[in-house]
Order: sequence, then structure tokens, then C-alpha cells
Amino acid sequence: MRAEVVQKQPRSGNDRVGEARTNVSGEAGMSVGHFHIPGDATRREFAVYIMVATHRITRGRKLYVGKTGDNRDGCNPVISRAGNHLSFNPIHSQMRNCLLPDSPHDYDFDYFYTTFGTYLGSGESRDGIDVINEMERQLNVLARQAFGTILNPLKGTGWLTQTKRTQRASLATQVRLEQLAELVRAVKAFLAVEPSVTGQSEVHRAPDANAPGR
Repeated sequence: MRAEVVQKQPRSGNDRVGEARTNVSGEAGMSVGHFHIPGDATRREFAVYIMVATHRITRGRKLYVGKTGDNRDGCNPVISRAGNHLSFNPIHSQMRNCLLPDSPHDYDFDYFYTTFGTYLGSGESRDGIDVINEMERQLNVLARQAFGTILNPLKGTGWLTQTKRTQRASLATQVRLEQLAELVRAVKAFLAVEPSVTGQSEVHRAPDANAPGR
């Protein structure tokens, strides 16, 4: 799926791309922005994602691995999670926090995700929560293996019983691991292309392991 972002146009050669100019009276120059949100990105589903931040001047890139749906009650759609990453609430704005001392408006963002079924709260079932927690752990490892450095590597310092290790291993089925590998391949393909300055951003969704035929 493609989320097209039409950036605000600079009003003079001294303006930074995508930023409105402030005049002497303190009022922002008039401009129009637009971006498109695919409907699938509004679904309440268990998901893991890789968020890619590309610096708008240096074109350097930084990656963050995360999930929607966890041990807490509630689950936001991936588009809401993406927005929270850039909010001013330090509890939820992990991407903003990780980019410090830079600001998010110095970057463009691309969000790659794959889903593992419709969200069910812990009161109904913990199966989906256990799966998505393990998928996030697996994706964090795969991302570090593929890209070397990410903004939030897992520390992996906790001790686990053999029973717990066996339980986690049973959740990492071949089908689910291939789904994660497909997500990593999509990010690799994106990173292999020279960063664009056209203002287009893409939202990529890998196939759901729970979809018919998988």
C-alpha cells in the first residue's frame, strides 16, 4: 500500500523543504499539506513493524522495531502507533525520544508492518498477546542481523526457565518466521534505493500469517 505525502512547498530559497515560512508579524506563511492513510492501517490488529527515519539533508537512516498489542489492555491501529511515535507524550513517543537531540521534522518516515490477526484483549485470550510479544523479539533479532544497528535493540538480560524457552520457541513457527523475513526483505529493498527527496512515503504491509491460504 502506498501512502502519498504531498509536502508543503517552500516559499523562498531560504525556506527549508516542508516548512512554512514565518513572516515578520509572527504569522506562518500559507501552505497546504496532504497525506493519504490506507484503510487497512486503521484496523485493530496485532502487528509488528519497522519504522525507517531518513534524514532530509544527510539522507542517513535510522530504524526502530516495535509492535501493536501487548500485555496492557487495548491495542491501537498501526497508523495510531506511528503517530504516537512522533507525539509530545514522552511515554509513547519512542521515535521522537530516540532521535534526540534531532527533531522529527528533520526526517521523513517510512513504516513497514505485518499483522498476526485481529486483536483480542487478555480477558478473552492471551494467545495473540503471547504471539505478538514473541514476534517482536524475533523481529528485533532479525533486524539487527540484517541491518547491524537499530534504535532499540533488545537487551536480553532476563533469565528464562526451560519451560518458558520451550513455550516461546513453539510460538515461532516456520510460517510466522517467514512472515517476519518477508518484512525484513521489504525494508532491505527500500534501503537499497537511494533516498528520494520527492516527498513520497510508503506504508508497506506484509501478508498476514492468519490470512486464508497461509
